[in-house]
Amino acid sequence: MMPIIERYERTPIWVFHGAKDDVVPVSFARAIVDGLKIADSTSFHYTEFPDVGHEIWEQVSEMPELSDWIFRQQRFENTGY
Repeated sequence: MMPIIERYERTPIWVFHGAKDDVVPVSFARAIVDGLKIADSTSFHYTEFPDVGHEIWEQVSEMPELSDWIFRQQRFENTGY
């Protein structure tokens, strides 16, 4: 398992990535998500925008469910944070 996954497997994470990103390959986000799945994490979401490149902030900011999701999160005990 990737060390970063072990550190954040219980942290609520929502990964966003544009499938046509030519700055940071989408394979990086997919690898993190695969690692979270292997770790059996249940505290993550993944949204991939199929026709968007690196500039996804507008699509993300327009998601009505994002603020609700953010404010539902809580800190887990014993994570070291």
